[in-house]
Amino acid sequence: MTAHPPGWEGLLAADERILWQGQPEPGILWRDLLSPLTLMGLFFLAFSTAWLFGVSVMLASMPERPMLWPFRVVFPLIGGFFWLVGAYLLIGRLFWEARQRRRTWYTLTDRAAFIATQGPGRRALQRYGTEDMRAIELVDTTPGTVWFAQELIRYTTGSRRHGGVHRQQIHRKRSGFRNIAEARHVFALMAPHRAAVTG
Repeated sequence: MTAHPPGWEGLLAADERILWQGQPEPGILWRDLLSPLTLMGLFFLAFSTAWLFGVSVMLASMPERPMLWPFRVVFPLIGGFFWLVGAYLLIGRLFWEARQRRRTWYTLTDRAAFIATQGPGRRALQRYGTEDMRAIELVDTTPGTVWFAQELIRYTTGSRRHGGVHRQQIHRKRSGFRNIAEARHVFALMAPHRAAVTG
């Protein structure tokens, strides 16, 4: 029977062995700007900036009447909300994800991969068994990434109203050990998992 490290009691099988443990490298991943979320952020920023400009022009021409105060409060708040959404999608998410990586821990055993995260008031542990590792891929950069699982999320856009057409969109959500210094070593340790999947 293998003695497991403190904190892993009850989480691993009796004979399961830990092969590697680590954390993502710190810092902001600027390459994540190459994402559809960046385009969405730019759209929201452009829309909200135009909204705020139009509201400022409109409010400047409105008479100072008490009954009009809701317009002076609500319209700028709407524009400000969309501006914040755009700023987050464009660049704020990069800082948030960098913060989350400092609270992420990776573990690879001879039977599974684990991703542990700690957020405000909560902790989570995701387990990916060999049966889940059907998309093992090495991104050989410095630091690198080892992807091992993916989920295809299907959603529909458009509407049939007024002759519109539904369009099926597929988003690929990938899971893995992101931005790690020992990516090649971890990928090599996953050889039995890759063999089990392709075998």
